[in-house]
Amino acid sequence: MMDGRTFSTALWETTARNARAEASDEACRTRRLIAPAGIPQGLSPREISIVDLIGHGQSNKEIARRLGIMPETVKTHVKNIFLKLGVERRAQAVLRAHTLGLIGAGTRMPVGYAGL
Repeated sequence: MMDGRTFSTALWETTARNARAEASDEACRTRRLIAPAGIPQGLSPREISIVDLIGHGQSNKEIARRLGIMPETVKTHVKNIFLKLGVERRAQAVLRAHTLGLIGAGTRMPVGYAGL
């Protein structure tokens, strides 16, 4: 017995703790891959898909339907996108995400929009 625990219990707890740490490390590495320079916290994959859909002209309701989430959830994601990209408008978010290489060439750029 180890501290009132059996060896198998202690081994299981250590293994579980190590697995959680590895998963956390992998999540951090993934976030760093999508965190371009100049963005303190990179956009999550969900936020990237939302800003891409915004660039395709979809409203919050349309995005919610397409992704199977509530419109309020989309609104929260949009607020977070604005904060992370340092913008105030949807068109600015699309342009900034495009400039940073987060969204592709198939996204409609705002007409007559020269930059941020």
